[in-house]
Amino acid sequence: MQNNSSTHSAANITRYFWLFIVLLLMTVGLYAYNYTNAYLTEKKHALTNIANGLQQRIDDYRYHTYQIYDLVNNPIKASEPPPVVQETRLRPDVYYIEKPRRKTDAIIFGNHEPATLTMALQISDYLDNLWGPQNDTYSMYYLNGQDNSLLLITTQALKEVTSRFKESYLTAFAESRRAEMLQQVNTLDERESFSPLRKLRFQNAYYFTLRTTFNRPGHLATVIAFDLPINDLIPPNMARSNFLLQPDKVPLNEGATPEDIAATSVSLNGSWVEFSAPLANVTLKIIYRVPVSHLIIDLLINNFWLILANIVLLALTILAAYFVRHQYGRPSADVTGQLEAQRLLSQEIITNLPQGLLIYDFSNSTVIASNKIAENLLPHLNLQKIATMAEQHHGVIQGTVNNEVYEIHMFRSQISPETYLFLLNDQDKEVLVNKKLQQARREYDKNLQARKLMLHNLGIELGQPVHHLSQLVRTLQDTTDLQQQHDIKTKLVEQSATILELIDNITLLTKLETQDWQTEQQVFSLSTLIDNLLLDLLPSINRKGLNLFNHFHVSLDQIYLGDEKVLRKILSLLLNYSIVTTAYGKITLNVDHEPGHPEQLVIQIMDTGAGISDEEIGNLNYPFLSQALADRYNHGSGLTFFYVTNYVKN
Repeated sequence: MQNNSSTHSAANITRYFWLFIVLLLMTVGLYAYNYTNAYLTEKKHALTNIANGLQQRIDDYRYHTYQIYDLVNNPIKASEPPPVVQETRLRPDVYYIEKPRRKTDAIIFGNHEPATLTMALQISDYLDNLWGPQNDTYSMYYLNGQDNSLLLITTQALKEVTSRFKESYLTAFAESRRAEMLQQVNTLDERESFSPLRKLRFQNAYYFTLRTTFNRPGHLATVIAFDLPINDLIPPNMARSNFLLQPDKVPLNEGATPEDIAATSVSLNGSWVEFSAPLANVTLKIIYRVPVSHLIIDLLINNFWLILANIVLLALTILAAYFVRHQYGRPSADVTGQLEAQRLLSQEIITNLPQGLLIYDFSNSTVIASNKIAENLLPHLNLQKIATMAEQHHGVIQGTVNNEVYEIHMFRSQISPETYLFLLNDQDKEVLVNKKLQQARREYDKNLQARKLMLHNLGIELGQPVHHLSQLVRTLQDTTDLQQQHDIKTKLVEQSATILELIDNITLLTKLETQDWQTEQQVFSLSTLIDNLLLDLLPSINRKGLNLFNHFHVSLDQIYLGDEKVLRKILSLLLNYSIVTTAYGKITLNVDHEPGHPEQLVIQIMDTGAGISDEEIGNLNYPFLSQALADRYNHGSGLTFFYVTNYVKN
């Protein structure tokens, strides 16, 4: 009970820990969402202010554009005598105007009329007053429609630029601006145009260009362009390189109020977060782009300590939950695993029992445990009757179940009195097992006796020629007659050959049983093999006065493929055995085709001897099980039939 209570408490504590982890993650997620939302809102407000500042600057310089155009085209101003100024020729068609007031510098590109110089001074005076308090770089380009000259007035020090880059930069820059302004002139339906945001080459300043075209009858179009900086409009925490000024596809509604203009929008474009704010009176929109990775890094850096504290708190909570679960919940899990292992082990033991096992609860008539043997017998059992009878006979009864005799042992549980264990032993199976054991014992005794006989007969068969060989050697030592010595040596050679052949047969048989022997396939003539074999055996046949008949009913020129040595050895052993067992009469060797199977040959050896006894037939399965027959000249081999049988099988 105490273990269950502690386990229940540990489970509740673990749930609280996981609930706290979920709440902590939700808090971090909500904070990240609120921070991101505040970041986006801040950037939207900042971009809205920038858009308003740009619109106000555009409106101001629209006004100044028309003021300058009216100033240079005022007849009263044009009739005034020109002031005395000096032009410095920097390079062909490039003239620097020496002015008394040096807020702005002026350069004229191209050949021009004297009136152009007066106009340049007027515009320069106007812009000196306008740009006097400004610190940013402002520039104005005036493409004169009367003499096609280009006037540049800027707050940048042009003499320094000229000396540094040898006038090439200004010339190329002026030519590009002239091309833009001429393109503006050629666009008849576009009186006002804007350029994208550009960066000054000499400083980290961004600007855009406002171009306005004026047409006068009888003259070329006049274009006034202002390079307007935006650095003063951008907050320090916004990267200037991430700003874009693009045309707005939404057409301009001139009657719309500022409140009707679409608010700043935020969108995700690839890996960039884009803030877009339209301008009120211009078909332009300013875009601020922030990489998503930069936004994530900014979130991590600005909230480093908060995120670190949350991570540490999260790690501590997970460790605490793991510790509580491991300390209090794991023992219960271990006990459950041990109980499950014990249950599986018990079930495995019950299943693999060689007898039927049944555990039955009579209180609710349920089977608690059983194996397959008991399950098959259960429909044929009256357990109540068996329990009653077993109690009367000391828990053991014998009965017939499904036409089989069983011995039933019953045991009552000490813990649950209504639970009984039944063991069912198949008596018929026990009798069968006992018979098999007795048969195996008899086979073992038979094999033991056969081994004794084999060793005894092998000793006799091997001992006789060795003993005879020893006698011949002693006789040879005691004999001085040369003719007798020659005869004894001949017999020695024959006896040695007999012993070597027996040993060779035993060696080959051992290889055959260990599967180390391989057949040697070769082409041979059966008639030649038999003729040579009979010639070798003819002295033994003639010595006993036997007749030999060779009936070869196969073509003499027929060639066969097989193991010639094995076939010769088999025929030699059988013929030698036939010679030993035949005291008088004849030996017939018959070679013919199998009737009905012309591709098969039948080789028969028939003799008029005593035949093979029942004891010798036992040598078919066990070599040297019985003694082979012998005559006065030779001794049969107990290995012959076993050797021939195994070689023919393989």
